[in-house]
Amino acid sequence: MTKVGIVALVVAGLLVPGALAESVMHTSGTAHFVSDLEPPQTVDVPSFDGHGGLWVLDNVLIQCMHSGSVDISADNDDEFQSAAANARMIRIFGVTGPDNPTFTVTGSKEIASDPVTLAADDGDGDAWDPTPPDGHLFDTLTYAPELGATWFVTNLAAYYNPPATIDFEITPDTMVNDVQWDPTPAMYQLEVEHAVLDVYLEVTYTYHIIPEPATFSLLALGALALVRRR
Repeated sequence: MTKVGIVALVVAGLLVPGALAESVMHTSGTAHFVSDLEPPQTVDVPSFDGHGGLWVLDNVLIQCMHSGSVDISADNDDEFQSAAANARMIRIFGVTGPDNPTFTVTGSKEIASDPVTLAADDGDGDAWDPTPPDGHLFDTLTYAPELGATWFVTNLAAYYNPPATIDFEITPDTMVNDVQWDPTPAMYQLEVEHAVLDVYLEVTYTYHIIPEPATFSLLALGALALVRRR
């Protein structure tokens, strides 16, 4: 292949959309909840900077990460009946962004402890006492950040500058912290502490670069020089 042919191929490659494909990921701040009675919170990420039209957005991938934890203890106050018990945590949330204004992308997680047997009330009556044999402090229920919902947006224009940031609204739909009993005692007490739901987003912009006119001029001059040498 001649040198002129090689230069021609390089120029052609620059003209192909996606030939210089790049990607950049932004992580939002964290929406922190301790109750599902709290109002929605807003997190944001930088919008896509098109550099005056030289960077063209190909797709936007949004990944929703979440984690949760809680400490639960129980006291069986039923003086006639023992019961098996296990602590439970449920986290359900919704995410609304500029690409899904009419629906909510949801994420959820449910975990439970191993069951333990709590004896019938040992004489402490209605006084709070989560120590054995009729009480129990369960190990912390927790899960590390994990991937929830993932989606590609369809309205790419909503992610360009301006505005400078893209806002997402996160809603704590359900935060259950309880104990499941078998059978259910006539009387019992629970204590719930440090209930947490944390949600954040990872937004990845994939784009291609359109070379500036000056780049094409330099390539053209190089091609002419090769032709003259030939």
